[in-house]
Amino acid sequence: MKKISTKIVLIAISIVVSTALIIGSFVALQNYSTNGKMVANLDKTMRKNFDNQIQYQVETVITMLNSLNTKVDSGQITLEEGKFEAKTLIRGLKYGEDGFFTVDTEEGVNVVSNGTSEEGKNRLESKDSNGKLYIKDIITQGMKATGGYSDYSFPKVSQTTPLPKRGYSLDFKPFKWIISTGNYVNDINTTITTNKNELQSQFVKGITILIVIILLLICIASIV
Repeated sequence: MKKISTKIVLIAISIVVSTALIIGSFVALQNYSTNGKMVANLDKTMRKNFDNQIQYQVETVITMLNSLNTKVDSGQITLEEGKFEAKTLIRGLKYGEDGFFTVDTEEGVNVVSNGTSEEGKNRLESKDSNGKLYIKDIITQGMKATGGYSDYSFPKVSQTTPLPKRGYSLDFKPFKWIISTGNYVNDINTTITTNKNELQSQFVKGITILIVIILLLICIASIV
């Protein structure tokens, strides 16, 4: 009888262990798959949010310029006075840590560039560190009906090393100005990586808790 009882106990324990492992593995694989999709969606969503942010910033500037242009149209100020006020306004606009705006005419003459020596120069043939005619691309994208995005390399404020940047530009037709701004890709990647790591940490915690529960169930079943 003891041999039979021992066999029954061992079979019961084996069934419990096998069931727990199968269910645990299935849940773990499901969580892994779900986590992978969440990470991919997070990357896509956050990059889209960064694009939306710079588009919103440029559209806000356009709204401000529309108010100035109303004064020009009503004869309260001349066109040149309106442009002067607009340049002063845009130079003073900042957002985030180092976000600023640049303005170029449709012909490529820089109007506003954070108060640097670039202002007043024709930059249409300017190339970035990869040889891309980035100003021409910014103007081309900006002259589309809804504006557009450009990828190029450009140094941060007070730095000389060109870094990958993603910008958005839009044409302010009354002045024939292209308003643009952008985010540095490294900053985008850093923010996304931080959020991905938090998501991965939560996944690891979940798997750890699952393993502990399975082990406890096995122990309880074995004792019973």
